[in-house]
Amino acid sequence: MIRYYWHIFITMSRQDQILFVLTLSILLLLIFVIFLAFSTFYLRAKNNRKSRKYYRLERIWEPLLLEILSEERAPESIKSYVHPDDIWQFLTYLSRYIARVDGEARQRLIEAGQPYVKRILNKLHSWRVEKRAEVISLLQRMDPDQYDPAFKKALKDRSFLVNMVAARALARKGQVENGKAILKHLNRFEIWSVNLLSSFIAQVGNGLSPALRALMTDRNKPAWQRTVAIETLHKLYDFKAGDYANVICTPDENREVVAAYLRLLRVIGEEKHIPYIKQVCERNDPVLLANGIRILVNLEKEKFPACLYKAMDHSSIWVVINAAWGLKESGKLDVLRHYAYSDHPRAELARQVLMEA
Repeated sequence: MIRYYWHIFITMSRQDQILFVLTLSILLLLIFVIFLAFSTFYLRAKNNRKSRKYYRLERIWEPLLLEILSEERAPESIKSYVHPDDIWQFLTYLSRYIARVDGEARQRLIEAGQPYVKRILNKLHSWRVEKRAEVISLLQRMDPDQYDPAFKKALKDRSFLVNMVAARALARKGQVENGKAILKHLNRFEIWSVNLLSSFIAQVGNGLSPALRALMTDRNKPAWQRTVAIETLHKLYDFKAGDYANVICTPDENREVVAAYLRLLRVIGEEKHIPYIKQVCERNDPVLLANGIRILVNLEKEKFPACLYKAMDHSSIWVVINAAWGLKESGKLDVLRHYAYSDHPRAELARQVLMEA
């Protein structure tokens, strides 16, 4: 049959062939558009039915949970109101209540959800990445202390998304062992930003500082991991990290590590750090000099330290800006005015910094 129609097609004139192809293309496109329209309508109707169903269920569960909170109902009595197909929605709804209460009330709600949590643990092995991440997120909202072993195991998951969700679940106030587990698997988070990583690791608290300082000074570790450790110590205001200036501020140290450490010294720096900062500035790296000069101008008691002349005459505008802002932050406005109202090449920039609020 195909040969028959093909024979008819090739015997047509060129104009008829083009018309036939166009007609067939339009017909196929029309069928595809109709299919998309029906698919959209079907999916929307399905979602609406699901939304109405969950709305009805939540109206049933709400008074029951309130009775559990007021101790008028035993936590296990809610079992007869939760169908196996609705476990996920029930736990999601329950977790919203758990997040709002604490103490004994929180414990009662956790007991109400405990039988159902066990049924979703198998989803941690789902082939769908987003499902594994959702399970960890839900367990975190329920009772994170109980599921720390599952979270630590998820740090080894092949998905970077699951790794990150698990790490956020582990990074809780005072849970130092959890923090050490995150640092141990830090290689799984290379694609994430340093600021994001350091922000949630810092949630563990100052108890993690010794491990962070050890990572900071370990030259066998990648520079980005050491930078994460330094940025976390920065957020924790760890003053003991300043005792390692002689280890970090060396000529052969990685540039990013030194730059991060200088940002830390802007917060915790003391006079004893001045020689090490000057040693870094001698590398004549614009990034390091820009960070170092801002600290030196604040720490140096001299009115016109030698490093200031070097910074203000530097070819990099960022070095000059940091030097000017260092003068302003340290209250050395007379020195800044000296540059601002002179014939120095950077006088205009000094005036701009001087006038800014």
